[in-house]
Amino acid sequence: MTRRLFAIALLPRGELASRVDGLRAAVGDPRLADLPTHLTLVPPIALDEPATATLPQVLRRVAAATEPFALELGPAASFAPRTMTLHLSVHGELDRLGALRAGLRVDPLDRPDEHDFVPHVTLLQRATVEQVESGTRTLKDAI
Repeated sequence: MTRRLFAIALLPRGELASRVDGLRAAVGDPRLADLPTHLTLVPPIALDEPATATLPQVLRRVAAATEPFALELGPAASFAPRTMTLHLSVHGELDRLGALRAGLRVDPLDRPDEHDFVPHVTLLQRATVEQVESGTRTLKDAI
């Protein structure tokens, strides 16, 4: 049976997206052209065709139950040494973000997390130690 890969994420728009994309370009993110700036809510998951068919209903139900809320980005941080990333931390109405994420973590999207959920916007995956140190120092007030 055919399976398709899905992920659910928040995508910034307008000037915020441009500013984050500028930071990604500045740190040399090789995925800038093929992966939009995002805050992952549900990591990539392979779904078969019956599960894929139920996805629009899940998304509509969660969207209808979600009121707008505010998030803020920054400063730059990393998960190093566990995972060598450079990212922007996320602050603001994290309880509302958690509720949105919990609403999405239902069948067919429910699965155990590999890591604790720490909201962030990745600037660079597979960063070197130098990139992490320089990036967190240089980008502490970038957004």
